[in-house]
Amino acid sequence: MNKPCEVDLDIARTSKGPREYIYNLLTKNNPQVINRRYCLPKIKTNPKVHHGEEIKKYPAKTMGPPSKYEHLPPINGAGHDDNDDDNNALNEKPYDYLKKHSKKPYTTLDALKTTHWKDKCHRHPPNPAAEVKTILTEDGTPITIPIKCLKTRKRSINWITQNAIATIIAKPGSRLPPEPRKAIVDTRFGDKYLLANQRTRCGLELFYVYGKEFGKIPKYLKRRKDLIEKTKMNLAHYFNEKALQNSDYLLTHTQREQLLNGLKSTWERYNRKYLGLASINDTLKGKAYKLYLEKQLDELKKDVELIEKHEFIFIEAPKETKSGIKDNQGIICA
Repeated sequence: MNKPCEVDLDIARTSKGPREYIYNLLTKNNPQVINRRYCLPKIKTNPKVHHGEEIKKYPAKTMGPPSKYEHLPPINGAGHDDNDDDNNALNEKPYDYLKKHSKKPYTTLDALKTTHWKDKCHRHPPNPAAEVKTILTEDGTPITIPIKCLKTRKRSINWITQNAIATIIAKPGSRLPPEPRKAIVDTRFGDKYLLANQRTRCGLELFYVYGKEFGKIPKYLKRRKDLIEKTKMNLAHYFNEKALQNSDYLLTHTQREQLLNGLKSTWERYNRKYLGLASINDTLKGKAYKLYLEKQLDELKKDVELIEKHEFIFIEAPKETKSGIKDNQGIICA
């Protein structure tokens, strides 16, 4: 009894080899190796010999095996017998038909057949059986049908309602055939070219007239116009501000009081510094500082007297000199 992992080999079968000679009984130094290749017969190529009449060839006839094949030899080297139809008939299996060298009128050699190796260890498990269900027909005959092939739910589609909805929603003229495209024939041989092509247009057909933006101002011109108007407004505002800055203006009562109070507080600050000086100043720095304070006090006193004397005061705007430098010193005009 073979083990589960052994391989079945049929070595006891006698091989069809050459004739035995007395020289084959002599001992040989070569080790004995069991190999089927040494037992193969020597096959010589002989010229093809037709059995009986020549086979007629029909190159376009591929509708199955020929109807008459009594002239062909028996299959698998079996003995010829007129009463045996199985030996005379061709092998009509679909996978053997039109196979390479399957229709040659020669006997097969059993020695050329290879041994089938069977591995008993590595086998795939069998496929699971499909779930089936038994259903009775109208005649009462039970039939077995796989569950996956049963239609558990019927399609409940009302085609009349769907067609009515599609007709109501459809756009006018959607079911009409397309209009014929206009073309031009420029040769006597009938060469035709379309007037309105997808790539180019000849200009003979109205195309741009039916555009949505035809006859309207382009968007880029509108943007440019708005930009020009905005620039003009900014420039006018700049000139107005510049003219307002360069014009003389009248001080209000509140501004006059603020200016007068500022001058008086400045005079008091300089006077306090002047009174804090030493009585004897022998240094050059002390003498120069004393002269600076006296000059500032005199100018502030003149400005205070001028503002107190006049009720309406005009401030002159700074004027540009010839060199282009502005004179920022405001001049009080009484």
